[in-house]
Amino acid sequence: MSSVSFIENPKSNPTLPLTLCKSDSGLKVIRTADKSIIINYKIRNKNDIIYYQWENNIGNYVAIFFQRGTVMIYDGIKTSRLLAMLNGGKPNVDAGIWDRYYFPNDNEKDIFDSDITLYMPTLIQIIRDKEKICPGTYFPPHSTWRAKKEESLKNEFLDIHLLHHSVDDSFTFILNGELKLPFPSNSTSGRAIGIIKGENNCFICFYQDLTVRMIDCHDLLQLKGNEILVDHFIRINHLLKYLKEHIMFIKDNMSTPFNEFLTSVKGEATQEMMMENLITMLVSGYISTELEEWIRNTIGIKNLTRWATLGGIFYEKGVDIITLMVIPACERFMILVARLQGLIEYVIVRNRCDNRGVNLNSSYIENVKHAAKRFMKEALRMLEQLQLQKQLFEKFLHWFSENVRGVVQDEAVSGNILVKNVNNCRDIVEYLEWSMGGGPNRVTELTQFEKELEVVQENLNLLNQDFVEPALSVAISIGDRKNIGAILGVCNPEGELLSMEKVMSLESTLVIYIIKYEMQGEMKYEIGLLNCNMENIFCQNEVKLGSRRQEVVETKINVEKRQFENDSNLFVIEKEDEFDVQVEFRNNDSVFTKKFVLNIKEKSIEGC
Repeated sequence: MSSVSFIENPKSNPTLPLTLCKSDSGLKVIRTADKSIIINYKIRNKNDIIYYQWENNIGNYVAIFFQRGTVMIYDGIKTSRLLAMLNGGKPNVDAGIWDRYYFPNDNEKDIFDSDITLYMPTLIQIIRDKEKICPGTYFPPHSTWRAKKEESLKNEFLDIHLLHHSVDDSFTFILNGELKLPFPSNSTSGRAIGIIKGENNCFICFYQDLTVRMIDCHDLLQLKGNEILVDHFIRINHLLKYLKEHIMFIKDNMSTPFNEFLTSVKGEATQEMMMENLITMLVSGYISTELEEWIRNTIGIKNLTRWATLGGIFYEKGVDIITLMVIPACERFMILVARLQGLIEYVIVRNRCDNRGVNLNSSYIENVKHAAKRFMKEALRMLEQLQLQKQLFEKFLHWFSENVRGVVQDEAVSGNILVKNVNNCRDIVEYLEWSMGGGPNRVTELTQFEKELEVVQENLNLLNQDFVEPALSVAISIGDRKNIGAILGVCNPEGELLSMEKVMSLESTLVIYIIKYEMQGEMKYEIGLLNCNMENIFCQNEVKLGSRRQEVVETKINVEKRQFENDSNLFVIEKEDEFDVQVEFRNNDSVFTKKFVLNIKEKSIEGC
């Protein structure tokens, strides 16, 4: 049985005179007028590509589906830049499709358009280059290819990436680039040759064994609240990721280096002896022999400078990150989580999920709320402690710097104004107890933040698994596989049907097919036209090519009398109600070409 992957043809841009086709390096975008290459996509493993297409409304982006289960989104107009990589979660993908559905503004009341987080100041994120740490504009994941750039298309929209897995005949929906809805199958396996979009928001999956499966998304796309729930849940996960990244940034780039430095400068001396000698120097000015050796050999001007630098970064930038990034993100997070409960309950009722045993357990939401509140309290506590310790650190550093320089340069240290002030002296002792003591410090360890974030992540995962996915999944209906061999084989009842070789969406309601069958030892092909109800409109059988087995080949296609390289063996030229179709076959040493004219009005196929 031939194994031919599905490639719809031609890949014409929906709004611009551009064509997408294969190239030596992967894929390329060609201008229709002069065949010049506009964009060349270099794909590392181009043999792993199973399907590619334009975004189906405006055509600004290109989606490439890979057998390993990923979908790459590229800029399709200006550059070859990779914008996003979607993860389907499972390999063995043999068919896929991308559909972007725009919701009309009047399909239901705008009761969910009161999201106050949309009116809050824009979030910023921390950016670190080789020289400095500075704030920059925050762009959520997928904001480039999902932004509403066209004035005429300001409505809410839902992106559906549908994948079929051949190993277990299962499907995976990727909604808005992130939320995955897996649909297992009762079948053990099934080799699909393509998925096309039919009428009424349905998809049709064609299998090589001449069966089809209907995937009905009408209920999913009928309710705008489904898209709002998807977008809302994704935004919550983005904010959780944002908080994790900034807490880890403080830990990895500020807290940990500062703690490691303090640990290294303490050396092998006991904590009690070190503290006693430093406090004696602070109160009386006396520097013991042990302390003098420690200052000369361990601290010195180099480590004094490093102490000042690391401490300054930790306290100043730590305050900035907590104030400008962590707390604003936490406020948004708490608002969105409080709103999420109502959204889930609304979708469960509207999708009639309670009839299927899907009911919201509010304990997950409450756990997330409580963890978020504890996180916010910890952020406010840490901000207060950072500001306090920053003041202590500045006083300590001013006093300690004079003494270190005095010891290193063998100069007597003049009377220190700081130690004459009792409050300053007490502040320095407090800082010494924190920095040179042996106990843990919650400000620098950040363990409470990580603990609360783990609780939030765990409960969000359970919420997604038990309620979000089921509430959306009930709005999608996956039909059983139906055998259409009897329909397609009416012209050759005596032949043995072998496989479906190609399927292609000609219009929104018409599908061209090619099947292979064997009659009296000869390989023959049938080409015909179906509607989306899987009714055979007309067909041409016994496309005889000889007694040897023929296989479909790659060819150059002729679209509007212009030559383009393409990996499809089937191409169509539209002429009002007639379609010129050319198919190329091959055996071991020859290539055969067969041309047909499909006449819609006459319901006939004639050879050319």
